[in-house]
Amino acid sequence: MVHPPARGALGRDPTRILVAAIGAATTLAFAAGAGGSWLPPFDVSAPGGSPSVPMVALDMAGDGIAVWTQTEAGNIRARVVRVPLVGSPGAPLTLSAAGANGEDPDVALDDDGDALAVWERSNGMNLIIQAAWLPRSGPGGATMDLSAIGQDAQDPHVVLDADGDATVVWARSDGVNDIVQAVQIPALGTPGPVRDLSVAGRPAEHPRLDVERDGDAI
Repeated sequence: MVHPPARGALGRDPTRILVAAIGAATTLAFAAGAGGSWLPPFDVSAPGGSPSVPMVALDMAGDGIAVWTQTEAGNIRARVVRVPLVGSPGAPLTLSAAGANGEDPDVALDDDGDALAVWERSNGMNLIIQAAWLPRSGPGGATMDLSAIGQDAQDPHVVLDADGDATVVWARSDGVNDIVQAVQIPALGTPGPVRDLSVAGRPAEHPRLDVERDGDAI
């Protein structure tokens, strides 16, 4: 494995880029902003298991985090790894529970390096949106169910503001159409109430989200 570069190789340029790609493994590479030189890639996923669907995020210090899916013990599982700008990646952790597929992960970081990962997983009857906090120091938090049971929910997307407050969106069936829903989660806390964003009566899909530093989101 090729390790991430020493900090001096990229300086403290806030436009650093971290890119994830899928080949035989989940592979990451850094570049130092627009026009910067790409550094050698390094693998973060274990061999085998058909890794797929990588997503990445960076904090203000340039440290990164990556999520992807990989087959493990007969199920697709959402996985995560920390990627410091200095030193070697941490050991990958499995986010979704065994026994059902956990797919379509996403992840966001705040300025301090605390992260929230989200994914979709079957509860045996429906797909539900789940999430877990990943503090910069210490173990990951308990898995939280975000969407209501009874209908399929899918395509989650998450953002964090500078203070670590999260907003998550997804699409969920109301029994007739998919509607876009959202929930806000205070930093390292538990979810608030779920809100319907799209109007009933017409399908709404593939929600995406962005947030500014003070927490206003669109």
